[in-house]
Amino acid sequence: MFLLLGLMFLAAGPAPAAEWPTKPLTLIIPWAPGGATDISSRMLVERFKDKLGQPVMINNQGGLAA
Repeated sequence: MFLLLGLMFLAAGPAPAAEWPTKPLTLIIPWAPGGATDISSRMLVERFKDKLGQPVMINNQGGLAA
């Protein structure tokens, strides 16, 4: 019984990894635009775009931090 289970697990093999991300990403910033957080997040988004190869949008939602 255990031999059969072991052979089944060996035959299954690893699953192929899915490509991620497949859609544009949205970065939600919980502060109003124009401050230091907005500026630093825009610099961070540029690095995300280069690394991921996908567009990244910034969504400033003032008032979410409370």
